[in-house]
Amino acid sequence: LIVGQTKSFANNNGDILCMKVAANGNLLWSKVLGLGSANGDLGMDIIETTDGGYAFSGIINVNGTVADAVVTKLDNLANVVWSKRFDRGDGEDGVGILQKQDTLIVGIDLQNTTANYELVLMKLRLTDGAFIMSKKITPDVRGLFNSYVLRDPVQPGYIISTHTIENSSYADMKHTVIRVDEDFNIRKSQLFSFNPVTNDFYTGLAVLPNGSVIGTASSQTNADGYIYRINEDNTGVFIKRFNAPTD
Repeated sequence: LIVGQTKSFANNNGDILCMKVAANGNLLWSKVLGLGSANGDLGMDIIETTDGGYAFSGIINVNGTVADAVVTKLDNLANVVWSKRFDRGDGEDGVGILQKQDTLIVGIDLQNTTANYELVLMKLRLTDGAFIMSKKITPDVRGLFNSYVLRDPVQPGYIISTHTIENSSYADMKHTVIRVDEDFNIRKSQLFSFNPVTNDFYTGLAVLPNGSVIGTASSQTNADGYIYRINEDNTGVFIKRFNAPTD
């Protein structure tokens, strides 16, 4: 399953593109969705749901504080069952999504005009997208953005993989792992700063059955790459730095 953006279907600003590809690389289906927004629309995360359909999160009108988050449910033929748009008057970006029984769990960035990035975790009913609950996490001074949601395999709750930035500057990004319970109350939070300290953008994450996490990151300011492991208690296990003459 792949979700992203395409500019190949009349809208030069970009529409959401969803597709399913077979193991041999053959395209099974594709779907273009969007509202023709002035700044384009973008898909961020997609999952297969237990009813045989799909659900994705994304952004409508992708530009700072005018953006809105979107969550869309598709059936097994990729037809839209329901779609929900979230606008509180500032910038909202729909990022990570997963299913837990009869609910969808969504991670949303809030890009404020007067404060730093905040994280909202939200539950929606799978069948019709009805709102169940949400919780906002507001860091002191720092901002959180690009938040993906993973299931905690050890205990009820979720693992949030996100970026931390100083104030609202993208020039100082670090990886943060937040573990929350079923009601989104924070259990543990840990910011990871790699040595040498650089501006790092995490690029992948996998949760192991024992609750530890394997992550990868790339530096924005030099040619380094990293792979690292984080224990269930959010302490670091190892980090391996890869360096080469080119990025």
